[in-house]
Amino acid sequence: YMKTRFNWASHYTLHPSVKHAEEQNAFMLKDALDVEAVKNYISEFKFDNARRLRLHSVISQQINSLSNLPAAVINNLNLLKQDTTFTVACGHQLVLWTGPLFVWTKIAHTISLCKQLKQQFPKYNFIPVYWLASEDHDYKEIQSVHLNQKQYQWSVTSEGPVGCIKPNSALHDLSQNLFDSIKEFPHAASFCSLIKLFEESNNLSEAIQKVLYALFGSEGLICLDANCKELKTSFKNILKGDVLHSETLTAAATTMRSWTENRWKPVIGFRACNMFYLHEGTRKRLDVCTNGLCLSDQSEVWKREEMEQLIEDAPERFSPNALLRPVYQQYVLPNLVYVAGPQEKAYWLQLPSVMKHYQVFFPLLPIRYMIVPIRSKDERITQKLGLNFTDWFKPESELVQDIFKSQSQALNTQEILNRFKSQILPLGAPLYEIEGSLKSAFEAETQKYLNRIEHLAEKSNSHRKNKNTELKERVFEVLNSIMPQHRVNERTEHGGTWYLHYGPEFIKLLIETCEHFNGEIVFKTFNTLKS
Repeated sequence: YMKTRFNWASHYTLHPSVKHAEEQNAFMLKDALDVEAVKNYISEFKFDNARRLRLHSVISQQINSLSNLPAAVINNLNLLKQDTTFTVACGHQLVLWTGPLFVWTKIAHTISLCKQLKQQFPKYNFIPVYWLASEDHDYKEIQSVHLNQKQYQWSVTSEGPVGCIKPNSALHDLSQNLFDSIKEFPHAASFCSLIKLFEESNNLSEAIQKVLYALFGSEGLICLDANCKELKTSFKNILKGDVLHSETLTAAATTMRSWTENRWKPVIGFRACNMFYLHEGTRKRLDVCTNGLCLSDQSEVWKREEMEQLIEDAPERFSPNALLRPVYQQYVLPNLVYVAGPQEKAYWLQLPSVMKHYQVFFPLLPIRYMIVPIRSKDERITQKLGLNFTDWFKPESELVQDIFKSQSQALNTQEILNRFKSQILPLGAPLYEIEGSLKSAFEAETQKYLNRIEHLAEKSNSHRKNKNTELKERVFEVLNSIMPQHRVNERTEHGGTWYLHYGPEFIKLLIETCEHFNGEIVFKTFNTLKS
């Protein structure tokens, strides 16, 4: 491990304090989640048994078609029926092949928190849950991944929820392309078996669940696709409150007033209606209009009484937007903690008064870990340059400028020649003070000497230039490894980039890393990564 870590805030703004992990012996929970706060949350938490049983039923139905589920999954599913059980949740879009490394890190952090909460509060159970954002419909964000220095893009088009996308021939061709490029890696066979699950599934939601159970099921992870009629039926009253009466917008006023007073810029704006409408393979925004409610493209309009009946008859057609989705999530889960990224946390913090209005429990919101994989070669270069890993987060121009300040600069050849000349000429005077004709001979020999010195100075500058060019190449090589495409590697590279080297052991390493460190950013050196 490179034991460097530091706190991070919204949008990866770096905290000025950088500490070494060995200086901190405190239990991580005290850093990320205040123990007293957790104790108070547990005592105040309310979640009726009917919702627990419904949740258990839905997840049971979703895993019925899945085979070889680890016993830990079944055990945790059964624990959900007990009123002493809480969930610790995280979630993300359903990206091709599960998406970038940070999706895996987020899950690893969630699992780690459950273990630590169990140690602190042994009378209770804490279950890691991954919320599948299966209803999103932004295909550009989910159809490509970068894996082992190569970009893969899935040609797929649809207007409906991404969770419903079915595998096609383009996915098969893409997978074969991947298999051909990774076959030399030690864990290629294991990774390929995971990728094949996408082609063997009925849709993207099922595929993601299969892969995540294969990766994290032994740790008791439970996946939930909440795009189902049973859960949305239970959510009908809140659906009506938002769609028919704009209660979300009204309730948000209390919290957003404090945002205005503090001059904070909202991440997402509240609307009079915060729902999308799912129908016939499409997901379209619902808007309040003069005659009642309509689709954003005006293709369909409902009077309020018609919309109320539609919610009653077909609640599964309604899909919460990014602001109402957390309310839905907290309604269907006995969720104590939500492990959030910085952007997620920002919009969750727009919701306290909304959740209070709908009588939904507002969770604790620790910032998720960022694990930045480092090659051994990158570690050596960083140390040789006298840098901290945090320096690689500086703007590129500033970083290069700082590095070259401490490096050898080009010699001023004329200045060197003048200094040599000023020293040599006084020494020559005694040689020709008796016989003046020797002066020209002395000056000629002196010039030969100065010419040689000039040649050596130019040769030295050539070596310095080569050294600085090599240094610059090394700097940009490390930058490309840690910050490819000017974004930290865990946000750009698929987890398979490292899984191919470590296999299933990589998942254990992620979880252990989250358990052993207090800071939100952890740099970890992977010695077997290709240099």
